[in-house]
Amino acid sequence: MALKLVAATILLLLLTLYPTSPQAQWLPRRSPSLPDPPRPLCVSQIALVNRACGQLPYAQLPTPSGEVESNQHRHHHHHEREEGHVETEKEEECCRWLKEVDNVCVCDMLVHLPPFLTRPVHEYKVVVDDGCEVSFGCASRLVG
Repeated sequence: MALKLVAATILLLLLTLYPTSPQAQWLPRRSPSLPDPPRPLCVSQIALVNRACGQLPYAQLPTPSGEVESNQHRHHHHHEREEGHVETEKEEECCRWLKEVDNVCVCDMLVHLPPFLTRPVHEYKVVVDDGCEVSFGCASRLVG
């Protein structure tokens, strides 16, 4: 009985001392959640590229010559036309839409690759033809 009286007294004491002002709280106040930054419309972007590039034939890439690329060739959405190459209308349309895809969309898709393909920083290149090469740079992200 005495134990119940002590417990009731402590409970009553806690209730009377409970802070009622908005500034005094026992638990830390949660910071208001910030809205997520706007995300690109990835599904639409990928669908447009798929439609534009889907009818192009597959081509074998030449083996790397071992030459080191200069920094000028490693920037995002690199696009260079080689002399003498005539780009078809389909290749041009594919290249145009491919250059419009955000890095975020490509990186979000490619993060699901097996872990052994993930490096600290990586660049994915898409070569449409001799006159169009588009690069997407991604940071290292692993999905758990």
